[in-house]
Amino acid sequence: MENQIVDISENALWAVSSYKQGYPLANMRDSDEETFWQSEGILPHFITAEFTSIVKISVMLVFIFEKINYNLKSNQAGANT
Repeated sequence: MENQIVDISENALWAVSSYKQGYPLANMRDSDEETFWQSEGILPHFITAEFTSIVKISVMLVFIFEKINYNLKSNQAGANT
């Protein structure tokens, strides 16, 4: 049987360090490329996904649109487990 990629993001509790009015966390999670989350807080910006149990994450996809998010330095993006 082939390995299948399963979206487990709905099982997480999501939080962000801050958001700009009109660009909340919900925009990041709505699958619409026309809406997005944007922070207006001080750097660094954080996106947290907390799972209630241990899960295996083999792939993580993040779409970063630098022309809109002027505060982000994409070379500083990373993930911690």
